[in-house]
Amino acid sequence: MDKGWQEITRGAEIKVPRIFYYIIKYVTPLYLLFIMVNWLVRDAIPIFLLKNIGPADVPYRWGARAMLISLLSLLIFLVWKAWRNRAREIGNGTGVTR
Repeated sequence: MDKGWQEITRGAEIKVPRIFYYIIKYVTPLYLLFIMVNWLVRDAIPIFLLKNIGPADVPYRWGARAMLISLLSLLIFLVWKAWRNRAREIGNGTGVTR
């Protein structure tokens, strides 16, 4: 937050009140956490448990979930493979280091 505050106040034409430092650092994350927990309890849990879903739609919902998990698994695997290849290239001295 200190680096962020320096960026906010550096070169500013008006002086930003110090209270905004504390609002950004403490109040905003707590408010976002409150919104997330509220959403989780009210909307997310019933959606995850397939409440208010007709019996005909249940297989499609599970199929969509399986497809999303498969895509996420594929993405994780590809990222892992790219990191492994990059580490191998750097270890051999053929990779570009920054």
